[in-house]
Amino acid sequence: MALDIAESLALAGIDASTRALLRETWPLLREGVAYALQAAYAPAAGKQPAPGQPTREQLEAARLGQAKHWEALFAAHFDDGYVASLREVATIHAKVGLDPRWLISGNTTTLTELHSLVLATHCTAMMSWAARSRMERVIRAVDQAVLFDLQMSILAYTEQRELMALEKLQQLAQRLRTQAAVVETAPTPSLDGRRSVNDMFRAAQRRTFRAAAAADLPPVFGQAAARPPREAEPATGAQPASAAESARELATAAA
Repeated sequence: MALDIAESLALAGIDASTRALLRETWPLLREGVAYALQAAYAPAAGKQPAPGQPTREQLEAARLGQAKHWEALFAAHFDDGYVASLREVATIHAKVGLDPRWLISGNTTTLTELHSLVLATHCTAMMSWAARSRMERVIRAVDQAVLFDLQMSILAYTEQRELMALEKLQQLAQRLRTQAAVVETAPTPSLDGRRSVNDMFRAAQRRTFRAAAAADLPPVFGQAAARPPREAEPATGAQPASAAESARELATAAA
């Protein structure tokens, strides 16, 4: 998924004058952004993390990454540096499992705090028309920047999650290929090997029944013990008797 910055800027209505206004406003907003992000992450940080959910330390790392990213946002260059910052934040959020709903609600809280900060900075009892107009333009520029960044952040997050899922699938495919190779190279038991195992099994059965007969157990055991050993295995090409068949034959003799 490609992040088309130019098209998204045009859709958001962010032009050269908006960029200039964002750069002028940033010194007034810098301290307020740090406070606003603390308020935005507070609900998540205040919860006891459930299994699979981000820890407080991970949330703090995400908040610091977001604060650093907002400097790139209000620098308003929207260049490769901004895209790299965007992907870095998306990677942090994806790895700690901070899904987009926290990002959306966090940006809403941050935007509300920034509105209050802009009003406190620009609003006076006796405002001129020019001052009011500038305040409106600042609020509009901040809204455009924050919502534009939210859109790009969700796109970057989705892209990162897709890459992580693809990596897991590739790892799984590699494990399956490795297991398949082990199965293919495993030796197949020979006919002689299978015959040898059956012979050992039948010999153990005969010893068991003879021991039972010697211990003066019920006649069924003596009859089985007195049964002569099986004849030699059939000629080449015949399959040796299985363990199950041997067990059935002994049960028949015992009956």
